[in-house]
Amino acid sequence: MSLAFQALAIFALALPGIILKNTYRNGFFWDRPRQALPITEEVAYSLVLACALHAVFAPVVVKYFWPIDFQALAILLLGQYGKDSEHLGAAVNAITSYPWRVFLYFIVLYAIAAAIGYGSHAIVRGLRLDRRVRFLRFDHQWHY
Repeated sequence: MSLAFQALAIFALALPGIILKNTYRNGFFWDRPRQALPITEEVAYSLVLACALHAVFAPVVVKYFWPIDFQALAILLLGQYGKDSEHLGAAVNAITSYPWRVFLYFIVLYAIAAAIGYGSHAIVRGLRLDRRVRFLRFDHQWHY
C-alpha cells in the first residue's frame, strides 16, 4: 500500500466534517461571497466534526447492521503491516470482501452530514441564533 492510498483514506474519513461544516456555514446559498478561513483552521474544524460523526455513526453501524474491523482499518491507515507484511493480507481482505458495505457506510455518512448541516442551518437561521451567538454565525459577513 502506498502513501497515496493512506492520503485518500484519510480524506474519505475527513470528508463528512468538510461536508457538515460547509453545508452549515453556507446553507443553500453557494453563490454568495464567503469569508475564507486559513486552511489550518478549515482542516481542524473539519477533522473535529468528522471524528464526532464517526464516533456516533460507527457504533450504530456495528450494533444494528454489520461489524467493522477497526484493527484492519488502523493497519491500513498507519501503514504498519508487521514483519514481512503479515497483516496486510488480512487487512486488505477485511476491506475488499464486502466493498459495498464500505461504500454504503461512507455514502450514508456523507448524506447524514449534509442533512445535519442543512438542518442546523435552517434551525439557526429560523430562530435567528446566528445574530445572538457569534459561534453560530455563517460565512456571510456582509449579513451581520
